[in-house]
Amino acid sequence: MILCWNCQRLGNPSTIHTLERYVIAKAPQVSFLCETRLKKACLDHVKRVLDIEGRLSVDSGQGCIGLALLWNKHVGCVFYSYSKLYINVTINDDDDIFRFMSIHRHSNQGLKAHT
Repeated sequence: MILCWNCQRLGNPSTIHTLERYVIAKAPQVSFLCETRLKKACLDHVKRVLDIEGRLSVDSGQGCIGLALLWNKHVGCVFYSYSKLYINVTINDDDDIFRFMSIHRHSNQGLKAHT
């Protein structure tokens, strides 16, 4: 299972706690997070809290992470490409191999056509 969440500022402790509850309840193998607005050190903290094996974080261009892909130790990820607005990977768990591409539209209304 993949959890996809627009967390709109993950640095808030209550938001991290909510994410932790989702991960415990649903046990996703992969979590895609957008609009995290985190520094890399904070995402490392989230990774430790959630007991996640791997992560890919994409800088939003404002000194903060915009997109993040987190996965547990039973999953392998092959990265094809990524940018500020998307992550394109193949996910390999014990049973299946599948392609996952996440796209997040530009937050600036005037630039949404450039997504």
